[in-house]
Amino acid sequence: MTHNYFDDYNIIKFLLPTKISYLGVMGSKNRIAKIIEDLNPTKTQLEKLYSPIGLDIGADTPAEIANSIISEIQAVSSKRNASFLKYRSQPLHQKYDVQQKQVITPKQRLKVED
Repeated sequence: MTHNYFDDYNIIKFLLPTKISYLGVMGSKNRIAKIIEDLNPTKTQLEKLYSPIGLDIGADTPAEIANSIISEIQAVSSKRNASFLKYRSQPLHQKYDVQQKQVITPKQRLKVED
């Protein structure tokens, strides 16, 4: 967010119709609520707007807040809900059909002349 309501309004107005899947906006709930009211976005546009930005992980310091924001972006981009892994009943990763590869040691990689 900038310090100018109309700049913020115009930036969000420009970005909402684009193909982006995540638009995170810093600032107060009241300010973004006013922008949303004035823009009257579609349901699809509203679904990609995240404000206040970040996950509720108890972040206070700048580093913690940055981690909260990056975590939210990762969760959205991977279509996950950012819940605790200990409550997940499904596997964390997809199973891949991987063929067994030959293991090569660093010494085997080097072309050593005898």
